[in-house]
Amino acid sequence: MQIVFVGAGHASSLVIHRFIAQNKQISGCKVTLINENRTAVYSGMVPGVVAGNYAIDDATLDVKRLMEDAGGEFICAKAEFINWDTKSVTCKSIGDSSIQVHFDIIIVDIGSTNKSVPGIQYAIPTRPISILTQRVEEYERRIENIENVKCIVVGAGVAGIELLFCLSSRWKQKFPNKHITFQIIDSNADFCSSLNSISLGNRIKSIFDNNRELEYTFNARVESVQEDQVVLKDGTHVPYNVLIWACGAAPVDFSFHTGVELDTDGYIKVNENLQSISHRELFAAGDCIRFCTNGIPKSGVYAVREAPILFQNILLMIEHFQEPSLVPYKPQSHFLKLINMGDNTAIAEWFGMSFGPWSILYFLKHYIDTTFMKQFR
Repeated sequence: MQIVFVGAGHASSLVIHRFIAQNKQISGCKVTLINENRTAVYSGMVPGVVAGNYAIDDATLDVKRLMEDAGGEFICAKAEFINWDTKSVTCKSIGDSSIQVHFDIIIVDIGSTNKSVPGIQYAIPTRPISILTQRVEEYERRIENIENVKCIVVGAGVAGIELLFCLSSRWKQKFPNKHITFQIIDSNADFCSSLNSISLGNRIKSIFDNNRELEYTFNARVESVQEDQVVLKDGTHVPYNVLIWACGAAPVDFSFHTGVELDTDGYIKVNENLQSISHRELFAAGDCIRFCTNGIPKSGVYAVREAPILFQNILLMIEHFQEPSLVPYKPQSHFLKLINMGDNTAIAEWFGMSFGPWSILYFLKHYIDTTFMKQFR
């Protein structure tokens, strides 16, 4: 039996790690990972990389080595087409050579991209994560000789807020003589709506209100981006020197999923077992899916919790391919949110209550993130 992973998201990487950790030597099974890069970046540590808390290598997982340690094959290529008649994935490698990989079970975990508007190429996108730090460094070279710098962050969710504070901390150290202001722009009514938490929203608002270098604009939708300004729906032009695009997730191009049922936005529709509703051989996890029964936010927290269920269901499919009794994934209703402030403090939100910014919360986040990465070392 041939098991093929397409994409090295958090869930797939953890499943592959479980094959190693539990010494699952499955007789007659070949496991293959197809991914465009030999490495993957852990999203939870990226703001810390931006702030200078970590080196990029600290947040990077060598998925090629991980796959080989699991006794499988790694193919550095882009999946382009799934042929359901022949049960094969056609991929294109770096040298443009075409490769066909056959499968009995296929797992897709390719993440998501950013919502787009005309001119998005001028912004620093938060997805894909692998290029975020490169683009930050590129913009730093551009603003080196500018005394007054305006940075706009589009999106007041956790990702946008965390990146804003981590960039602020980074630039205070890197550019101590510059006057740098930050402005959040979001289409929601306020921080509470964007963060889906009254307590956390009010805490963030209080920090903004007490810092003259921080501004916010709500009920404002960005219609397009120009090289030095964003254009809002009401026609307002807002100038910037640096633009961070953190306004939410959008599905990646699923053109290679010929015949796979997607929702109206373009995400793979799965049942509670993380199984495609149109193809029983297909499982999917992470940001690229949409549950039929409920909607959950795009967050690495859910992807990590999906991994053990995905692992169990792959084993059940291998052992009882025709009539497996699969295990349902039940997303947690609450989880601890930790926002890195970039200055060795963090803010937490738990069951509707918020705390901080405190140093102990930063070290809690540091412990959680570094412990997650240590399992792959």
